Amino acid sequence: MITPFFAGLVWLNRGRGPSMGLTERTFAGRFGLNYAHDGDIEIACGGRAPLRVAGPVAWFTSSGHFVYGRPDGNSWNNRFLNFAGPRAEAFVHDGLLEVQQPVIPVRQPEVVRAAFDALYDQLEHGRADAAGLVHELEGLLLLLQRQRSEPALKSRLAAGISACCQRLRRAPAAVDVAVEAETLGVSAATFRRWFLRVTGMPPHRYVLQARMERAAVLLSTTTQPIKRIAEQVGMGDQYQFAKRFRRQYRMTPSLWRAEGGQS
Repeated sequence: MITPFFAGLVWLNRGRGPSMGLTERTFAGRFGLNYAHDGDIEIACGGRAPLRVAGPVAWFTSSGHFVYGRPDGNSWNNRFLNFAGPRAEAFVHDGLLEVQQPVIPVRQPEVVRAAFDALYDQLEHGRADAAGLVHELEGLLLLLQRQRSEPALKSRLAAGISACCQRLRRAPAAVDVAVEAETLGVSAATFRRWFLRVTGMPPHRYVLQARMERAAVLLSTTTQPIKRIAEQVGMGDQYQFAKRFRRQYRMTPSLWRAEGGQS
């Protein structure tokens, strides 16, 4: 049973991946949450003049005409979620959706990316109830509001950790955190402290999450044996892999694959 607190939110379309050029829409009675992890983006919402910003950046779209994307026609990494309903209107009333200040420079890109993708994955695979999805969305909106006051981490160490995170997401079995700390010329303790500041989680947890996220993609898009996928993401023990996967996604790797349409 859903309590009235969580009622009144309708999920509409969503997307994640490369887009080309500009996106131009006119909304009526609906809202959008958008995020670009990197790249230069042009945004014009609510009749305002176009604003050129560099990712990572998030922005809200609401009723009216808006345009965003790359005016040069090049591709960019686009993430968006659209929703409507009384609960969404309450977000505006309560200040969680600031339609008058729609653009938010993101100070904690790894934290925001992970939160956005977690919510997207739950919507895509139907692995959360309606109340849980509203709770996750509210958490993401709160996180974005905090970006307005969070100081930017501009340092060689922060940049190095961000680069490490990018490599981890591409090949989670190939990155050794201890080696990364040594490469950056800092102690393990300093690396862990800064890693937490940049990503919002300790290195070992980030590595495990990156491994499970990569495994989920491989399970859904390939027919490789589960044992082989476990090895590819750096977990040779298939039992421990299945246990960790089930903890993160609340189902076994084989069931995940079956629901994703893989044999």
